[in-house]
Amino acid sequence: MVHCLVTPMTNQFKYDKKIAMTISSLRKLKGIKQITVSNALCVDQSVYSRIENGEINITPGQLRIIAHTLETSIFQIIALVEQEIDFSNTSLQKDSLPVLILNYILDFYSYITIDEYTIEDYQNAIKLLETKIKNLKD
Repeated sequence: MVHCLVTPMTNQFKYDKKIAMTISSLRKLKGIKQITVSNALCVDQSVYSRIENGEINITPGQLRIIAHTLETSIFQIIALVEQEIDFSNTSLQKDSLPVLILNYILDFYSYITIDEYTIEDYQNAIKLLETKIKNLKD
């Protein structure tokens, strides 16, 4: 007999739900309608609504399409999930997302020794993020 390992009480189920809630909140924060994302996924809007509600799991391919439609990346979505951002906070602005993501990246890379990544690599990454922040502000 095979037992299901993913039940409503498992961490994986909770993490999947957090991904769905983050996507929903990010979409709303960016002012993108569900129909836009559902069209990109080639699914009915009601199906996409169930994805955002955590009733249907997201495949990696769907996550890639959703991230593209939300003008972000899978990594940035996961970074927001990992930081447990409170999207109900009314002071959270679209412009503050790159800073939150940068904080996650810096925390992630703090476990890597400088020998693995040179200062120049860090400087290039910072320049890239600064450009993205500037573009978001424009």
